[in-house]
Amino acid sequence: MHKPEAKPSTNVKRRPGPFGPAWAFLPQGQEPLTLEDKTPASDAIERMVDNGFSQIPVTSREGRIIGDFSWQSFGKRATDLRSSKIKATDLPIRKQSDAGSVGPRSPRRQRQAQQSPDLHGGETASVYESD
Repeated sequence: MHKPEAKPSTNVKRRPGPFGPAWAFLPQGQEPLTLEDKTPASDAIERMVDNGFSQIPVTSREGRIIGDFSWQSFGKRATDLRSSKIKATDLPIRKQSDAGSVGPRSPRRQRQAQQSPDLHGGETASVYESD
């Protein structure tokens, strides 16, 4: 005997998946705290301390979440830059030339960033982790 196919109910609200829009859980009128990718690390640290956060999502200019700034990501970059003249707190949390990168930097890219004193373009270091 053939059983009819079950049709999904149209009156059931679906929850977003684990990587779905987090804003669905926020009370109406509230916005999540995010940082634009060009935010200086010193400002990001100040916002984390003021709000008691250990990490904050990093967004592109279009508002898309592209990674997160955390104490761990900042600490790693600060350690990488110990021998350079670059202050990690002066760096943007993400540089524009990293727009397509995912995951940790290659050793070659890390050396290039450490050797570059330019904080406003070119091979500028960054201190965020991408998703």
